[in-house]
Amino acid sequence: MAFEVTFELKESDLEYFRDVMRQSRLGGKNLTEAEIIVNAKILVMTLKLMCRYSSAKELKN
Repeated sequence: MAFEVTFELKESDLEYFRDVMRQSRLGGKNLTEAEIIVNAKILVMTLKLMCRYSSAKELKN
């Protein structure tokens, strides 16, 4: 199943994401490839859990 998502970002939104990108580049310079992969996996797992929790909470309401 495919779906399309469209959204609009203001200049302030773009600047925020640029800042986040710059900070992540600086922070990642001292990490090994393995550390970056582990951190990415943790982030993905955390987001999945948050989505499940959010969905379960909505079903109760």
